[in-house]
Amino acid sequence: MTIELRPVTDDNFIEWRKTVRHGFGEHVHPDDIVRLRNDRAELDRLVAAVDTKSNRIIGTGGADSYSLTVPGGATVPMAGVAYMTTSVTHRRQGAFSNMMTYIHHAARERGDIISGLWASQSNLYGRFDYGLSINSYDWEIDPRFGDFSHFPNADASNGSTEITFIDADEAGVVLPGIYERMHRQTSGSVDRSSRRWRYQLFDEERVRQGASPLFFAVCEEGGQQTGYVSYRMRRQGDSDMGTLEVIEQVSTTDAAHAAIWRFLLDFDLVGKITAINRPSDDSLWWMLSNPRRLIRKSHDALWVRLLDIPKALEARTYNADGMLKIGLLSDAQPESAGTYVIEIDDSRCSVKKTTDRPDVVMTPADLSAMYLGGVGPGPLFGAGRIKETTAGSLLKLTAMFNTDSDPWCAHYFYGRGLITHTMTIEYRQITAAEHRRFGVAVERGFGEHYEPNHDRFQLDKRTLTPEMTICAFDDGEIVGTSGAFPLESIVPGGRTIGNAGITAVTVAATHRRQGLLTNMMKRLLERERDIGQPVASLWASESNIYGRFGYGMSIQHQVFNIDTRKAGLSSCPEISGNLRYVDISEARKVFPQVWESAAEMHSGFPRCDDNHWDRMMAGFSEKSGWGKPWFVVYEENKTALGFAIYYLKSPSDGQITNPHGVVNADMIIHSSPASHAALWKHLLNIDLYDRLSTWRSSSDDSLPWMLADLRQLERRPYDAVWYRLLDVAEALSARTYLTSGTLIFEVEDSFIPEWGGRYELSGGPDGSRCTSTRKFPDITLPSATLATIYLGGANLRDLERAGRAEENTEGAIELAEAMFATVRAPWCPMMF
Repeated sequence: MTIELRPVTDDNFIEWRKTVRHGFGEHVHPDDIVRLRNDRAELDRLVAAVDTKSNRIIGTGGADSYSLTVPGGATVPMAGVAYMTTSVTHRRQGAFSNMMTYIHHAARERGDIISGLWASQSNLYGRFDYGLSINSYDWEIDPRFGDFSHFPNADASNGSTEITFIDADEAGVVLPGIYERMHRQTSGSVDRSSRRWRYQLFDEERVRQGASPLFFAVCEEGGQQTGYVSYRMRRQGDSDMGTLEVIEQVSTTDAAHAAIWRFLLDFDLVGKITAINRPSDDSLWWMLSNPRRLIRKSHDALWVRLLDIPKALEARTYNADGMLKIGLLSDAQPESAGTYVIEIDDSRCSVKKTTDRPDVVMTPADLSAMYLGGVGPGPLFGAGRIKETTAGSLLKLTAMFNTDSDPWCAHYFYGRGLITHTMTIEYRQITAAEHRRFGVAVERGFGEHYEPNHDRFQLDKRTLTPEMTICAFDDGEIVGTSGAFPLESIVPGGRTIGNAGITAVTVAATHRRQGLLTNMMKRLLERERDIGQPVASLWASESNIYGRFGYGMSIQHQVFNIDTRKAGLSSCPEISGNLRYVDISEARKVFPQVWESAAEMHSGFPRCDDNHWDRMMAGFSEKSGWGKPWFVVYEENKTALGFAIYYLKSPSDGQITNPHGVVNADMIIHSSPASHAALWKHLLNIDLYDRLSTWRSSSDDSLPWMLADLRQLERRPYDAVWYRLLDVAEALSARTYLTSGTLIFEVEDSFIPEWGGRYELSGGPDGSRCTSTRKFPDITLPSATLATIYLGGANLRDLERAGRAEENTEGAIELAEAMFATVRAPWCPMMF
């Protein structure tokens, strides 16, 4: 047979549109035919693949015209690729590739410098040089625990905002103006035509299928509409608490964003709120008093391809000046391959081709992924997708492409009572004779029974000695526990500093809410500062406990759940070494070497002495339902560069012919891109086990960028390690900074006020110095916020939007963002 590409005309449009719907497994309702005639797409941008033998349309494609906002606020013409289908009877015969080539050629002819799309499958478009530029989150919130602990500076609690209901007709007048203002200030946003607003407001298709009509509410500030939300209610029965489904929420000010979410969280008879396509840096998480009640699931959103690379690069602004030579390798765009010199002056750049040796090498897809600021070069480098040929170029690339906020594309285009008594509490260290009682109290505090023969407490006697504890005693009974391991951790720049590893924090259920935790924590932090520890850190059992003590959530981790049957690796660094199994005794000898090498790659990484290694290895024992752990090591030239510790859970039915086993990867440590790739490749290819889970992955783990189908990877971010700066000047002086600058911070410490004050920080890549000062502050922020950004794991602009920082000098937060940024996210794979 012969497949021919033809333009779409009035004569074949209805057949073409029906083919689009059938391609996505949907039927065309008769009501759609009239609407399609009146509200159809741009005909001259559509293409049909026709089987010439039957003269039937077997493939569809096309584009809509959009303007895309890029970093710096400029808008550029973009081809919004959509309607891409191929009939199941004509797959893998070149029709899809030919249509993509046709669409890209036509887009360039029209003057589009970028094309973008929402992918039906995440493994389709990489071969056409599309890069994943925007990740979004789908949310699920329990509103019963949705209290706010922070508000923006112009906050939603002071009466400056008002929420009002409007109907669909009013929404058609008001919402487009709010959306357009958001579009102009949000990188990654696209404009929305009147045709698309009709679908957005009335959602006729979902209503016809049984869904309730949409509700609309608008936020006003001083007479101006600054935000809106569209939502619907869903209930299964009269007794059901119901689900509130947020369809779209857009705001142009932080106060409007906070006010709308306070409004949504205050609904009666709602047991769950869901929201789709939320920005990856949405500040709601930072405003909630109990952020763990907000479940976030990441998914790929907008994929971008740079059609005209020089024009696209020159359209946006950059956060660091300088010159860099970027080499591009491309099979899809041979004409775009080569080396480009980027010269940036005062945030604007000029681009030209050169025959010089490049400083960094990548594909156009990777450049497209970085273009809007949704991903930095660090994770792509870790996945083997970017190669650094000139030392220091990766740092320079990171500083240039770093953005103040993550991109977001809101618009889809493609063709969901206490017992109390009078008491006197004594606070002191335990004695050696009380260590067993201490263990009982700790276990009881975490809802477990003490096991008298448990080896872990024999190890704890060596790692957590009596002088490291602070406990609360009521009439001789231990009713509160806490302690601090002396740790050493890596900070940005590679220096090792002292870190008080706060652990074993409990209060007996009989003594809750009587000040024990506050008193223990104050004594513990003051003691650790007195002995010279500049910072303290901990793993929190609940995320709403430690902010009031000045702790900030500094390190995020990710839970990975993967269907290994479809999630093979499509891109990874060259693997030249080999893997081998080791027993626990050899693992105890080899693993510390790998750990020390890995520590150089991420700030927040703890260094471990023999006592900590003995305690950690003892934790990898036989688990109920999982059996004994497996230890595997990756080596090159007999040198260990990575290791993994995992458990195997066999299929529950015991039938080899129906395998549904699970691999639980408890720890994966790597000191090079090759070791990282080799370990993941091994874990993804264990026969008879089609599910893989792990929970210690760094927030910028490169695995998603190596997978052939990243939608087989379910990612859930969570708070891992919380930091507390005990000596602000020493802590800030200990690290280096990505770019040079001077800032004056006013640190507000509500827990120990005398530790606050004004500090002048001068720093850069080569070192830093921080001292007390009386100068006017550029930025005012709580101690918890400073701890949050200390390791580079969070953006200060996001925190400022959530009311957790205040900019007093214009441009100060932008400078702080640039200085505190890091190439790789902080990581701490050891629990303590």
